Amino acid sequence: MLLNISITSTGNEIRVKVAEQINFSNAAAFDQELLSVYGDTSKNIILDFTELDYISSAGLRSLIMCSKELAVNNKKLRCVLKKSSKIKNIFYLAGLYSVLNIEEI
Repeated sequence: MLLNISITSTGNEIRVKVAEQINFSNAAAFDQELLSVYGDTSKNIILDFTELDYISSAGLRSLIMCSKELAVNNKKLRCVLKKSSKIKNIFYLAGLYSVLNIEEI
């Protein structure tokens, strides 16, 4: 499955909107997109998962790696989730609420 992603930059933030799924078949593409985004270490990153239906452990690993890389450069990663989504439950069960900055809308 192809990765459904859009990237926009405004001010000191880059918004990465991911829809549908991040799974084993497209996790490498997700990694590459994140690498290109956090290569610009002058900006904070917002990952908009409001249209994401599924994320595998490979996608979760990418998030943690991105968060660590940004922290080294005193930048922040913020994830935006729907309050009533399956993704929220996955993040909660994986313990990511204590590791990542997560905003529920």
